[in-house]
Amino acid sequence: MADIPLGCYTIKSHGAQIARLHMYDWIILVLLAVIDGLLNIIEPFHRFVGKDMMTDLRYPLQGNTVPFWAVPVCSCAANFGLPIVYIIFVPFNKIVPLL
Repeated sequence: MADIPLGCYTIKSHGAQIARLHMYDWIILVLLAVIDGLLNIIEPFHRFVGKDMMTDLRYPLQGNTVPFWAVPVCSCAANFGLPIVYIIFVPFNKIVPLL
């Protein structure tokens, strides 16, 4: 009999096949890690900002900015509204084919 129980996968049984299958995944993961490391090493651009320039660069506390309630209202409207609009305007037989 075999030393390996049936239905159990080990490195000896098919580890090389799995490694070959996922080789591109590991290569891309290492490439992304290298890119992340390089982007952390690069020094960002520092712009000189004087005291007189700060009045123009501060956050505009004016009445024409986006109200705080608008973002969640728009996101909820999009999450619930778009599927309803899709269901209304796409014919039912394209969603569920008639038998």
